[in-house]
Amino acid sequence: MPQQASITLLDARARALAGEDTLLYRYAPLAAHALAPRAALTSGGGVLTVAGAGFAPPGARPCEARCRFGGSTEVPAVVASPRELRCVIPPLPTPELDAAGPPPSY
Repeated sequence: MPQQASITLLDARARALAGEDTLLYRYAPLAAHALAPRAALTSGGGVLTVAGAGFAPPGARPCEARCRFGGSTEVPAVVASPRELRCVIPPLPTPELDAAGPPPSY
């Protein structure tokens, strides 16, 4: 369910800017529930599908989504639906993945 946050613009001294309207920002909490596939070729190139919620609220403009592998290897992702995100798996292993330890379990 989308939630709302009120945003007030501040100056460098953390004072509200005079005459500026408060902005209303709507967002949906993100959640990842499952990853597929659970294994991939080390040469990369396969597609990782992330199943979850809140990836794109109805009527939202497209945003920049990314998948992070290990500590810093990021690749662009495509928001397929509010419940699905997809990205191309980079060549593996990477030093970041080796240092990150085992994958999370769901």
